[in-house]
Amino acid sequence: MTDRTRRNGSTPTPDELREEVQGTREQLGRTVEALAAKTDVKAQVQEKVTAAKGSIQDKAVHAKEQVRDKKEQVRDKAVHAKEQVHDKAVHAKEQVHDKAVHAKEQVAHTAAGLGGQVTAHTPDPVLRQAGKARGAVRRKPLLFAVPAVAVVCWVVYRVRRGR
Repeated sequence: MTDRTRRNGSTPTPDELREEVQGTREQLGRTVEALAAKTDVKAQVQEKVTAAKGSIQDKAVHAKEQVRDKKEQVRDKAVHAKEQVHDKAVHAKEQVHDKAVHAKEQVAHTAAGLGGQVTAHTPDPVLRQAGKARGAVRRKPLLFAVPAVAVVCWVVYRVRRGR
């Protein structure tokens, strides 16, 4: 029966038997509770759901932090790129302006030189007639513009027809 009867060969007293029964009941109760916990599928699922939910929430918080960090990095890069583009555009504008001013000065200087040479080599009667024609054109520009347009149209027609 029990360990006590085996050791000394005597039968246990009623108190000892009650004590042994109580211990056995407690052990049996713990075993039943353990078996019940193992067979309680709903509780196990709930525990797993709770654990998974916590894990998912942690991952979501981590992903959100990563997205926020990446967003800040992208924004910083965009601001930096915008500043670089603006600086390059301003520099290019300045360069174009400087080149345009220089080209204008060269054209004005060349035109003045050529104008002086043309005037120096043109006979006086031709210069007087050119001055009179210039005055007539300034007084009645439409009178001279219409025939000029007609001549240009005729030249264009002839050139295209000749192709």
